[in-house]
Amino acid sequence: MRNVKMIFSERFFTFTLCSLCLTFLLACGVNKLGNGNVEQSSTRGGELENDTDRPGADYRSLDLPQARPEICQAECGSDPKCKAFVYVKPGVQGPGARCWLKSAAPPAARNSCCISGVIPRS
Repeated sequence: MRNVKMIFSERFFTFTLCSLCLTFLLACGVNKLGNGNVEQSSTRGGELENDTDRPGADYRSLDLPQARPEICQAECGSDPKCKAFVYVKPGVQGPGARCWLKSAAPPAARNSCCISGVIPRS
């Protein structure tokens, strides 16, 4: 198989196959850090920012198959254009969860609708 990219960490791994954007995610849970508002899901994927929106700089959105912010985080982490993401909880923008990928990292805004994150890029 060509064009197969693998991202691995102790929390999850993602396979992206060609342009099909086939993502397989295994999550082993999330650890709460500090005051409980920030969770670490991946050493490569950055931190999950609970109750945080990052309005603006959207370039793509997708409906998620499960209500799991780690899926949105992994989708952003596997796209070199993505600098930040916003996971919108089910029931806010429709019956299911939604993921917004960002071409920049807009300022964080407190909002219980969402879980956001910034992807560290070198």
